[in-house]
Amino acid sequence: MRVGMPVRLRLGMLDSVEEKGAIVDISERGMSVHCHGPFRVGMKVRVILEGASDDVKVYHVVWVRKAESSGQALYIGLELKP
Repeated sequence: MRVGMPVRLRLGMLDSVEEKGAIVDISERGMSVHCHGPFRVGMKVRVILEGASDDVKVYHVVWVRKAESSGQALYIGLELKP
């Protein structure tokens, strides 16, 4: 399902780094997000949906692609951690 919803992504020790992004699409098992940041495959990311800050889920980055239209922007694939 295509979404476009704002999201915050927390990573690093003690969630020390927070990046903002937008969900491109979402499914039961994961999502793709348009964002900036130091993401790489295998990272653990806490996802906070705007308007639902009490519903934090942990995902793993399963792929990273540079966005064609923006200099530092990325698309990342996140899979829900079992």
